Amino acid sequence: MGKAMKNALESHLRRCSFYLMGGASWILEFEGITIGCDPALAPAGTEYNPGKRIIDPILPLDGTNQIDYWLLTHNHVDHIDEKGINYISPLSRIIAHPNLMPRVTGLRGPVTYLNRGEETIFEHHGYRLIVKAMPAVHGSSPEMVGNMGSVNGYLITLLKAQHRLTVYITGDTVTDPRIYEALNTQTVDILIANLGNAYASQLGGPITLSVNMFEDILHCIKPKIALPVHINDFDWFEMAKSDIARLPELPGVTMPQIGAWTELKNLQHES
Repeated sequence: MGKAMKNALESHLRRCSFYLMGGASWILEFEGITIGCDPALAPAGTEYNPGKRIIDPILPLDGTNQIDYWLLTHNHVDHIDEKGINYISPLSRIIAHPNLMPRVTGLRGPVTYLNRGEETIFEHHGYRLIVKAMPAVHGSSPEMVGNMGSVNGYLITLLKAQHRLTVYITGDTVTDPRIYEALNTQTVDILIANLGNAYASQLGGPITLSVNMFEDILHCIKPKIALPVHINDFDWFEMAKSDIARLPELPGVTMPQIGAWTELKNLQHES
């Protein structure tokens, strides 16, 4: 294979890549556009009320924080903390749930606040980037949902001529008919799903996806690639080892590794 052809092939393979920092913190790179989510970057051993972080986050080796867009799903410290806020570049554009207004307004770059069902549009590198706030239900009972507060999922659509990429980010949620209604007949290329089965043993739990719920989402929306995150980073997650072990066998699932870039292949970018 000639060098030019090899470089072109490698460039094509790197067109869409995913980096997991840990928990629900990650970076998605597509055609030079970078999107990050929920930077909670405190080290393992950090105490929360209740519980603690048990797996260290790992930042990209190049140390860059020049992420074009940050998605902030909700105002919980295991999704955004002081280290995470400081990691956000002042040049980044932030899309956030309104309950984050006290945390980020005036601290970093421009912020767009979206309530459920609202969307915003950006133009970037010749692409149209559409960001829509999606339903997320952070608990299995009305009382728990009320206690946990509101959360955004996000639906990202990148459009350019005949190219199209659609990414659905669940945020912290359990399965709910409102999610499927909001997705309607939408084709999803990449699903990024917060698992963990958090507080499953408590009244009103779980407050995040179990493996069975994740399977239900896979069955209903049939993404080309599914990336499970937020699995076992905190001690209030209740994922059985047997459930974690069967994740790679589920249809379309790619298992990202903390501290590594994962190339996302088999994506059709045609409209």
